[in-house]
Amino acid sequence: ERRKEILYEMLNHADVVLDMPFYFYWKELMDVFPTAKVIFFAREENQWYNSFMEQARVATQRFYSVPDRLHWLFNWLFMPSVAKMLKVRKKFIPLQLGETPKYFRNWSWKFYKYNEHLVRRKYRQNNADILQNCPKDRLLVLDSINAGFKPICEFLNLPLPANCEWPHCNVAGGRNVIDDLWYDNEAAPLKILAYG
Repeated sequence: ERRKEILYEMLNHADVVLDMPFYFYWKELMDVFPTAKVIFFAREENQWYNSFMEQARVATQRFYSVPDRLHWLFNWLFMPSVAKMLKVRKKFIPLQLGETPKYFRNWSWKFYKYNEHLVRRKYRQNNADILQNCPKDRLLVLDSINAGFKPICEFLNLPLPANCEWPHCNVAGGRNVIDDLWYDNEAAPLKILAYG
């Protein structure tokens, strides 16, 4: 029950949540927010895996430019809020990847090699959980990421936005979303979160 109280305190002013860690708590979120709905899209597994591993590679290179112990010490001394965020994030990793990495970057400067079988299995399990257990009247399953606003607006009983194109970013070979969230400008959300 405390988990539900925390979710309510964190999100009672939010309209939308997505990505990790929220999709691990979709059931609790639906209990806490009885009018909440789930909009679900699953990429083809190989496409998802390749994209996910590229995202993990870029994020690990950005966040772990030195071995873990030095990284942790630097953050603990100079950026304690980042140290706390990464400590919490590490607790969610097994829910996403099926294992807890022994390290992100070791003393030999090598990155941890994730077990592909476990990562893929966790992807299938997380998807199956939503598809099998989410109440059907509160679930919209998109057939395509480019479905447009119409099915979403109909599902949420909202008007279609006027003069607004369907957004799409982070196209393969294009920008990485990590740059937008962390590095590119002073108003980047994670930069504000970390540095105030």
